[in-house]
Amino acid sequence: MNRLRLILWLALLASLGFAAWATLRPFDWKPDPQAGCHLSSAHIRKDHSYYWLDLHVKINAGASHQLEIPVVMKLADGKSLDPADITFVSRDKGPIEEIFLKFWLAEDQIHGPLNLKINQGLLRVKSTHAAPAIENGKTRALPTHRW
Repeated sequence: MNRLRLILWLALLASLGFAAWATLRPFDWKPDPQAGCHLSSAHIRKDHSYYWLDLHVKINAGASHQLEIPVVMKLADGKSLDPADITFVSRDKGPIEEIFLKFWLAEDQIHGPLNLKINQGLLRVKSTHAAPAIENGKTRALPTHRW
């Protein structure tokens, strides 16, 4: 009986450890320091043959967002894509702390790596070549850049 109880406690601890790791892990372990920010989360929604890609960017402590440098998505073919929507968040009219971006991507643009050019750096949004398997109208959270 004691042995069974020990095994159950170890299984519980292992599952709690995995849940904590899956929840707290960063989107990218080594974001470009030149960007001065990091991706906090990403969501993708399929809209027929297009995809809506929502990105949540948080500005690093002590850094600032340079408004004069446009934020663009660098596609696998080298082309740049402007965001369809961008929202800046600050508290009490202070410096920008968060940025919410929305990109409208065609099905052929979603294949291959995607990088967000922000400030003087690049943030990895997608590092794989395959398109995500997602049903039309469904939204999927992307926990890392490996999707």
